[in-house]
Formats: sequence, structure tokens, C-alpha cells
Amino acid sequence: MSNILGYTPIEIATPGVSFIPKFKTSDLINDQLIRTHQLQRDHKRRLRKMQKHFRKQLPTLYNFSILHITKTISGTVNGEDITIEPGFDMVDGHTRREDILQSLKKGENTYPDNVPVMVYEVDNFKEYKDIYYSFDSSDATEKTNEKIAGACRALGLTLNQVTGRSGGFGTALDIAYPGDSKDDILTKVAYFKDEIIELDSIGLFNPKDSILKSQCIMALGLMSLKYYSKPDSSKARLIGGLSRLANAKKNTLDHGDPKWWYGLDCIEYEFFTEPGKWIPAEYHRKTSYSAIEPQMNFFWYCIENYMLSTKISKTGGVKTPSFKGKYQKYRDALLATQPIEGYDFVVDEDEDIDE
Repeated sequence: MSNILGYTPIEIATPGVSFIPKFKTSDLINDQLIRTHQLQRDHKRRLRKMQKHFRKQLPTLYNFSILHITKTISGTVNGEDITIEPGFDMVDGHTRREDILQSLKKGENTYPDNVPVMVYEVDNFKEYKDIYYSFDSSDATEKTNEKIAGACRALGLTLNQVTGRSGGFGTALDIAYPGDSKDDILTKVAYFKDEIIELDSIGLFNPKDSILKSQCIMALGLMSLKYYSKPDSSKARLIGGLSRLANAKKNTLDHGDPKWWYGLDCIEYEFFTEPGKWIPAEYHRKTSYSAIEPQMNFFWYCIENYMLSTKISKTGGVKTPSFKGKYQKYRDALLATQPIEGYDFVVDEDEDIDE
């Protein structure tokens, strides 16, 4: 392994991995030399929480890891391209590096002048992603919302609502995603990239009335925006309906026609007026396994009727057996009409997914 940033690394037994025992801390905090990893979450949000551990000055705090990207690499995640230029990216130690910077601004010096650094050579996007997630894995300290924030950053998503910016829609993402639940978060966020932006713009991440802030409703938004993305007339109608939900408030509720339901007003009635009428009350806004399907079946029943402009009689027109299977139906429909890269999905020719 050749000279790295003026240092002579020590090769170890693992191919492509080397060790620099005395790396200048001043070089480590120079973001022109060592960049932030493209998948990194907003580590500044974690700094205050972690500082009490940093002040213990344990020797493990001073071990850092960086990636040496040896050539331009790129990856496509569900049609979204990510390109990484040659150079050096931090892979383990972002929050500690931020702590060093903040300490120096305060005139403090809580870190040594030199720290040990492991260097991992990468020449493809898969390694770039996998090595990062090996440090920030599901059993590490990073939370799902932080991983989502990192994925949004990598994909260039600029979100405005608090829940969107903080990645606080992880359960919604899992509920909405029609592929393997074990797929990594970057894949899931990439699949719903446009829909996440749209949902944030509509305001459904943080609706006007907090009672409608539900992971299942967010999931419905992601799924339906992707399913009804074309033609433009369908997308426009759906956005109008979801915007109505985002802005609905109990004291301004208007169900309009005294005789008919029109789809989305059923959701408003269920949440604002008579919880438990169509969804068991104990399932409202819950994300346990048993609670998801009853909510999503009902929500999709409402969206389906809204999009078809179907009138439903208020005197016995809504029958709960008609909700059955809606959620799975539209999960299958998404895989068929909006396929995930690497998945093979065959539609039963006898099944009309657009009934």
C-alpha cells in the first residue's frame, strides 16, 4: 500500500487494510483531507448525548477508521445514482471528530495530538456502503432514524418537516416497502425517494392535527404516491386528498354530503369522531404486528374509493369484509408496476390488480 496523505501505512494481514499508528489529529479534522461519508447521518444531533462518554477519555475513543477510495465509484440504488470521487472518507468516528472541532472552538484540548487510524481501500460502491454499515449496523448505537437521515443525505433529499428531516418515518418506510424487510435502509429510501419528498411537501409527516400523525398513514402516503404516480391527473387527485388529510382538524371537520361517504372523509371520521367504528380502537396509531394490517386495509379501502370517486352510503354502505386483503393487494401491485431492482415478480394473469 502506497503513501497515504504523507503517511507511510503499515500493512496488516487483511488485504486492502493498513494501519497508521500516529495520524495527526489536525489532519483528521480537516474535512478537505478526510470527507464525511456519503451515507453518514446527522452526527451533530448525537453530539450532546455522547459527550459524557467522550469525557471519560477511554483509549477506545481515539481509534478512528477511514476509507481510501482509489477511483471514481458509483452505485445505482433503485434507479438513483450515487457517485463517489477518489479520496478519503471518514467511516468510523464522525461524532468524535465533531467533538474535537467543538472542543477546539471552546479553547479546550481533550484529544491527543496523534491518533491511530485504520485505512480500508475500496474500489467499488458495494464495499463503500457495506463497510459503513458494518460499523453503523442495526446492533450498533445508531438508530433507524439516523440511518434514514444519512440515506436521505446521500440521495440529495432536502426535507423541511421535522419528522422528515430527522428520519422519523422508519416504521412507515418498513410498512410501505413491498420488498424484503431485510433490505438495507438506503435501498428502501431510494425506492421511495420521490414520494418522501412529496409527502414532506404535502405536510403529512407532521399534519396540522397530531392525531393524524400515524406511521400507518405515512406508509399509506408513500405507497399511494408511488402507485398513483401516473398519469398526472391521478397523481394530482391523490395529492389533493393527502393534502386534505394533512390539513384536517377536528374543529373544522366537514363531511359534506349527509348521505354519502367519499373515501378520505371515512379516515377523518374514524380518527376525529368515532374511533373504533371501522378500525378496532386499540389499534389506532399502533405499529405492533397485529395492528398494521387492519389499519392499512382500511386506509387502502378509503384511498381506492376516493381515487375512483365512488360514493359509499352512510347507512350501511361501508362493510368491513370489503377491507380484507387491500394492503397485500397494493404491496403486490407496487412490485408489479414499480419493480425493485433485483427482484423477480410475476403477476397472476387472472388477477386484476387495478380492479
